[in-house]
Formats: sequence, structure tokens, C-alpha cells
Amino acid sequence: MATQKHSGGGSTRRMVITKEFLIGLLAIVIGGYNLYYLYTHKTPIIKLDVTHSVADIILVIAGLILWITAYKLWRFKWHSRGLF
Repeated sequence: MATQKHSGGGSTRRMVITKEFLIGLLAIVIGGYNLYYLYTHKTPIIKLDVTHSVADIILVIAGLILWITAYKLWRFKWHSRGLF
């Protein structure tokens, strides 16, 4: 079996930051597009799909939370770089 050597976990941390940023971007884009389409291309006046709106708002908020987490991890990486 081949074993992988990680020198300080820099590569692994970089992959986590990239994945969180990309998944957050995808969530924001999909949620934002759904909200835009829901409120701009509505033909009936009274019909309002509340559950769809709430789900898209939660999707956008989750994407923003992922971006904030990725930023905190990136900032921690640069501040802890000089410790070792």
C-alpha cells in the first residue's frame, strides 16, 4: 500500500479552502438565479411559492457561510505560516 506524506497539511488545507469556495459560489449562483427567475418571470399576480423562496434564501445564506469559512481558513493559514 502506498502512503501519502503530508508536509504540514498545507496541500490538504488548500484543497479544503478551494472546495469550500467553489461549493459556496455554486450555492450562491444557483440560489440567486432561482430567486431572480422566481420574482422576474412570474405571470400570475397572486401566486407566491413561499417554500421555494425560503429554500433559495437558505441556499444563498449557506453559500455565504461557506465563503466566510473559506476566508477564515485562508487567513489562518497565512497567520500560522511563521509558527513552524
